Amino acid sequence: GSTGIPKGVKITTGAVLNYTSFHLKKIPLLPGDVCALYASIGFDVSMEVLFSVLSSGACMDIVPEEKKLDIHALNRHFVEHGVTQAHLPAQMARLFIREIADTSLRDLVSGGEKLGRVRVDRDYRITDTYGPTEACITVTCIDLKDKIDRSGIGFVISNMKA
Repeated sequence: GSTGIPKGVKITTGAVLNYTSFHLKKIPLLPGDVCALYASIGFDVSMEVLFSVLSSGACMDIVPEEKKLDIHALNRHFVEHGVTQAHLPAQMARLFIREIADTSLRDLVSGGEKLGRVRVDRDYRITDTYGPTEACITVTCIDLKDKIDRSGIGFVISNMKA
């Protein structure tokens, strides 16, 4: 959890398979892609990266701790390592979107809390996601360019209810 104390939530294999299948259809990863692992391994979002990378044949890049809180160092890392997809916590995603226009990213996924108002005129796609750990990472998601109302949390993903 965000407190640093694991909840110990059990996630079924079916839930992980459902989420990974949905994620790869919505935000594809191809064998030549590189996906950044920003979240710690104990955080549910790390499963998104791990299983999506394993299921697609893409590569995973583990973001060094010392680069995680410096948006410009983080982007330099992305560019140097050819990172095409990253999932950042909403707070970092907001900073990244505000500060970074020139990046190697094709897809930036945000989650953990409401993303709020951000610019959508970037060359990379921005996807806003929401969901509790108990529901296997994400329950709703939406491409920011498709948002009509900034207070919305998106569409319910396949095989889920909200």
